[in-house]
Amino acid sequence: GKPGWIASQPGSCMKFQLTFGQDPRFAVTYLKSYRNISNVQVKLRKATYTLKGHWPKGDSRQVSLYSTKWFKVHKSELGVRATKFARLYTLADFTFMSGVEPNSKLTVELCLSPVNDQSQQKIKVVQVVFAEMMPFMHSMPIGAVGGR
Repeated sequence: GKPGWIASQPGSCMKFQLTFGQDPRFAVTYLKSYRNISNVQVKLRKATYTLKGHWPKGDSRQVSLYSTKWFKVHKSELGVRATKFARLYTLADFTFMSGVEPNSKLTVELCLSPVNDQSQQKIKVVQVVFAEMMPFMHSMPIGAVGGR
């Protein structure tokens, strides 16, 4: 089969241990499609973010593609706000999360976030990358519940 991890049961999660450096950041590459796909709920400590599995409503694309979302993480919400302001002067497209110390080890959870249509109860994650390992290595899962 194709590389990656699939979760198909409501409430199922994949867990990845990440080791951050001085400038904590990570990326998730996941499947985005026009049908039979759900959302990925990214959880890091108390912060959550939803990666949309479907193309936006009204989008005519009838393809399945891998999409990568970068996350920049900070120790405090104040650091998040300061970085968002500084980002106005860069071309980087990061989503910001707080609650992460530099040089720390944390577990990120990627969970199936159900949508209304029962046929769409599946997510596929291809890789989780953190800054010290990029661009050619990915983390290994430390556990997956409900996936196959």
